[in-house]
Amino acid sequence: MDRPLQIIELSKTTLSDVSITRRGFIVASAIAATGMMTGCKINCDEVVKEFPLGVASGEATDTSVQLWSRYSGGKSVRLMIWNKNDVDLRNPLADVPVVLEDGGFAHLQITQLNAGERYVYSFTEVDGSRPTGVYVNGEFRAALAPESLEPVRFAAGSCASNELIPFTLERAGLREDLDAFLFLGDTSYNDGSETVAEYRKRWSKNLKKKGFRRVRARNAVMMTWDDHEITNNWDPENIDPAVLANGTHTYFEHNPLRRLPSNPNQLWRKHSWGRTVDVFVLDSRSERLPSTRTTDQAQYIGPEQMAWLKTELASSSATFKLIMNSVPISKFPGIHALGEPDKWPGYPAQRNEILNFIEGNDIPGVVWLGGDVHFAACGRVSESGPGSESIEITVGPFAQVGNPAAIFLPRDQFDWSTPVNNYAELNFLPATGEVEVVYFGDLGNQLYKKRYQVA
Repeated sequence: MDRPLQIIELSKTTLSDVSITRRGFIVASAIAATGMMTGCKINCDEVVKEFPLGVASGEATDTSVQLWSRYSGGKSVRLMIWNKNDVDLRNPLADVPVVLEDGGFAHLQITQLNAGERYVYSFTEVDGSRPTGVYVNGEFRAALAPESLEPVRFAAGSCASNELIPFTLERAGLREDLDAFLFLGDTSYNDGSETVAEYRKRWSKNLKKKGFRRVRARNAVMMTWDDHEITNNWDPENIDPAVLANGTHTYFEHNPLRRLPSNPNQLWRKHSWGRTVDVFVLDSRSERLPSTRTTDQAQYIGPEQMAWLKTELASSSATFKLIMNSVPISKFPGIHALGEPDKWPGYPAQRNEILNFIEGNDIPGVVWLGGDVHFAACGRVSESGPGSESIEITVGPFAQVGNPAAIFLPRDQFDWSTPVNNYAELNFLPATGEVEVVYFGDLGNQLYKKRYQVA
């Protein structure tokens, strides 16, 4: 079920390299580029039936990006790319036929980007040598050059019910000032699905919503999963392998993610934005072993992932190290202890191991980022002991019933909390060593703002 990946080198895919009628396709190029330049409204607010889930980009590096779409028509598809600040409609940087996978999915790796630049792209339907006028557009920013120390602005959140409208994403998707968008899990609630067809139906229900189409068209994404992408509270010890295989396949199928040659199902990886911030994306779900939870060998993440995380944190030259995990590492006191078996605190030996490693080695600039709990909060990971010197930003839900237990978080550990739907903006400011977090609500209203000195 592994998919082929189209790899497109921009310098080798100019319009002169292709066989389609030049004049006809220039018309489509002009239409698509003009639509993109007038804003996301044309393509994102109305569903294009041939491209019902819009477009997405992901895992941007300083030289490459993954582009994605799903096509449901019966013709052919081409991809075009321009530099956003220098659009030459007659000479796109790339103009290539798209190889569609089973189900109409398209995954393309675009290489030879210029670091830090913004690009626009269009998936366009063609009938033989004639463009049909059906297209969907997106844009993204390439990551910063390796030595860059520019400020970086991300947005992040989690938990979007398939039965609710994600107004938070609708507002976030109107912004043009973000460098990337981080999804921390429960991006689609696929509980009860078993077959590929069932998973595809549930993914489509969420991704076709205006909020998802806006955000994914505007920003390169970084992603991890939690449980609901597969089924509620799953772990490797309690799930049917066939269900897991189908859920995993459709997770990668619906998102602009690379499948690593050495381990196609591996989600944990690092994304670097210059020397400003390294993002460590963890897989806190598929390697946990609940049977070890209370032992000295507790495994919340696998030993290879843990060793990788320690090595990369210790060797990182970035000002900030953002650890992105689906479930918070913070120890929430009181009533929250009931949910600990599903979280880092429910695996105390391994939680202490990573927190003691970070604090014991005085690794600067570490910020934890978590979702899942249906409330937002920011503050210290622990009131005392391991984690008492570390900061975590808990985000979401995008669209869920809020968790009222947020109001009981103690203010000697947490600076702020709320159960309302939200997303968070994270500003990494290398000149001062501060990370600024700003939370926004359903109406785009600012809920809270605070800076933390972490580097």
